[in-house]
Amino acid sequence: MNRILVLLFTLLTSGCEIENDNRIGLGMSVDFFASIDCIKSTVEESSGIHRLNSSGSTLSFSLDNYNVMLTVQTQSEQKTSFELDIDGQHIDEDNGVFYRKADLLAKDFKSRLVAKCSSGNGL
Repeated sequence: MNRILVLLFTLLTSGCEIENDNRIGLGMSVDFFASIDCIKSTVEESSGIHRLNSSGSTLSFSLDNYNVMLTVQTQSEQKTSFELDIDGQHIDEDNGVFYRKADLLAKDFKSRLVAKCSSGNGL
């Protein structure tokens, strides 16, 4: 019986192919308090941002044809943690290219956030 199930599973999955899984969630943190207003201002000042929407501690926007959701998870005087969910499933792009671009976008955002919102620089 197990052999039949393994054979059936193999036959069924061999015809299925994931077309595009270009989506990644990146958890990040900075070692200072970053207010929602400063985070939003950092996003607004980034080039290539379109359709910025905010709802509480979540920002959603389009950047370089990717759909991005930024969610602030924790804030304290010593740390701010957030998650960037970058969705490029609607773009016909190689996974390797997508992951490299997503990584660069996340690093660029974090460096902008540090420059703008670290002590003395925030709103």
